[in-house]
Amino acid sequence: MSTKPRFMYTNIYCMRTDPLIVWFADIDTHEASTVSQAGQHIGKLTQAGFPLFPGFIITTAAYHIYLKQNKLEHKIKHLLSTVNFKRPESIYQITNHIKHHFTDTPLPHELITDLKKYYKKFEDTSLALQAYSRSKQPHKYNKHTVDDFVQLE
Repeated sequence: MSTKPRFMYTNIYCMRTDPLIVWFADIDTHEASTVSQAGQHIGKLTQAGFPLFPGFIITTAAYHIYLKQNKLEHKIKHLLSTVNFKRPESIYQITNHIKHHFTDTPLPHELITDLKKYYKKFEDTSLALQAYSRSKQPHKYNKHTVDDFVQLE
């Protein structure tokens, strides 16, 4: 299922070009900064031949673009500078503000375009793909289909 991504991002930290999305089978398990730790584990399992669903993962490059385009890094740093770690309600309040910044800001157009292309590569587009979710129910999954991403634009 290897496909060359349409949009690439130059990572200023390692001075190389990283894709926004990679197939599980193409995850570089030797490059820790490309995907999350969970993504690395999925890559290792897939490459070792374990029977996992075919899928892809959004890379840290996409995350950095998202932060930069929405100016979230500065906003988050500012919010964290105001938290009183001795008061749980202060931590809760700042956490909610940060959460709203993430839920209220748009994904980069390039990422949406690539997500649609990757979803359409599946033979059965009605296949419910599972994305990790850090919701109120940890260790649960949200299921998304191609139609969910068609509605993003």
